[in-house]
Amino acid sequence: MAKIIIIGAGIGGLAFAYKYQGTDEICLFEQAARNKLGFPWCDSVKAEAFKDTEIPLPGKGVYKKKYIHMYSPSCTVNIPQRKKTVKKGYEIDRVALLDHLFELVKDKVTFCFESKVTGLAKSNGKVTGVYVGSALYEADLVIDASGAFSKLRYFVCEDSADFEPNADEILYCERTLYKADENIVKDHLDAVYIKHKGGTALSWCRSTPDLEQMDVFVSSIGAPLTPSYVQAEEEDMFDRNAALSKTVIQKRCERLALRSPLSQFVYDSFAFVGDSAYMTNPVNGCGIENAMRAGAILADVLNKKHDFSLENLWNYQVKFMYSVGSNLVALDVFKRWVYNVVPEDIDWLFDTMIGAEIVAFFSGSSKKPLNPKVLLDKILIAHERKDLAPQMFKVVSRAAQAKTYALLIPAKYEPKLVDLWKTRYNDFLRKGE
Repeated sequence: MAKIIIIGAGIGGLAFAYKYQGTDEICLFEQAARNKLGFPWCDSVKAEAFKDTEIPLPGKGVYKKKYIHMYSPSCTVNIPQRKKTVKKGYEIDRVALLDHLFELVKDKVTFCFESKVTGLAKSNGKVTGVYVGSALYEADLVIDASGAFSKLRYFVCEDSADFEPNADEILYCERTLYKADENIVKDHLDAVYIKHKGGTALSWCRSTPDLEQMDVFVSSIGAPLTPSYVQAEEEDMFDRNAALSKTVIQKRCERLALRSPLSQFVYDSFAFVGDSAYMTNPVNGCGIENAMRAGAILADVLNKKHDFSLENLWNYQVKFMYSVGSNLVALDVFKRWVYNVVPEDIDWLFDTMIGAEIVAFFSGSSKKPLNPKVLLDKILIAHERKDLAPQMFKVVSRAAQAKTYALLIPAKYEPKLVDLWKTRYNDFLRKGE
């Protein structure tokens, strides 16, 4: 019987444990206490993520997805979410989802909470276990599900070019839950703002599914939030959203990595899964469903062949890049452009070009190709702006190229071919070449 160690109680690692059919011993080390896990809010997840991974829906904490209106920087134009997108998704309570996954795997996994993994043991280039403090725990396979800022990457490979996010790929955010005004909240219009109040990223004000609280999100890309900016954002939120009360339920500050997946997230007897491999949506930072899919794909590969070698684990990376990762790299190209466009140009795009179908496509909430007629109409409109049109055509072209680069991943692990692919992938996505 082999031994598998999962680092971190991330959704990807738990999804793997649920889907894995082997009889191996599975142990999970998590640095936090059990009652400290999970973010106290809901996030959107597509219904197909549960269907495709065959992970059952939680019995509680699942709500119908609500309509969201996306506002331009000046707040003069708003675009409602498409009905099809809303109908195909859920709002999932993150704590309830974690509780659900823990319950599903409780008979398969030994949990060790308040146990921080501080390093990896290696022998002849192969990961052989983990260190928790000075104690060594040997393993035949180690799965890192510890998050986007995992410190374990350099224990695996010291010279990887893309392990750390660039400064402009880090989203600094503050998320606050306020008590909702019960007399007004039912009429509240959930709103997402782009580059609001001179900001660089997204902010929003949404009612929670139970209509008891208001979820306020403020963020900045590339630099930490300043008190003055947060204050200006929140004051404007209060002016625009009558359902907000002054009573703070909870406030949390976080960092998210908004970027393309790692060029290599498998090694001999080792795999990254979820946020630790940068599998989040690079536009909005959501990573639940991609982590679920990654964990399920990794389990499927090992269910098919009980082999923890790099050559077999490479099949997991190939399948993920084909099904999910190639779309993420295209979204990353689009995200980089949007975050560098001046607010006045985004206002023009909202007013003339961007509709619900465009938002759904570029946010990743829809995999359906754009209607050719819609695309042609937008191209004709774009010619009104001789300065902006070349930029738009270039970003569409680069997004398509990025997806192609990702899909050119070698089907089998052959070191020379893989190294060549990684170099081209990183040069194009990380250096803009």
